[in-house]
Amino acid sequence: PGPTYKQLIETRKAMSEALKKEYEKICDQTHKDIMDIERKRIKTNREISNITRELMMTKNPLDIKILSERVMAIKDRDQEMSLLDKDSDTGLVDPLHGQEEEE
Repeated sequence: PGPTYKQLIETRKAMSEALKKEYEKICDQTHKDIMDIERKRIKTNREISNITRELMMTKNPLDIKILSERVMAIKDRDQEMSLLDKDSDTGLVDPLHGQEEEE
């Protein structure tokens, strides 16, 4: 004979509770990730604004070139970080850290 209705209900309740906890855990992690991304965005925008302000005040062509390169380096760094974050989500190999592919 199979499980009783009472056993079946208890099993389903336990599974439902486990899924609820997993969902809450994922929501918490997602919220933390969003906050991290927002902090990085604010920091990057602040850096670019400061450099842009310096660019506006400088007259020396060499300084302008150096500051422009710094802005581009910041943008490139953030783009690379964004791509690495996407790779870690998909389980691809991170060439900088040598992480293996997850399957």
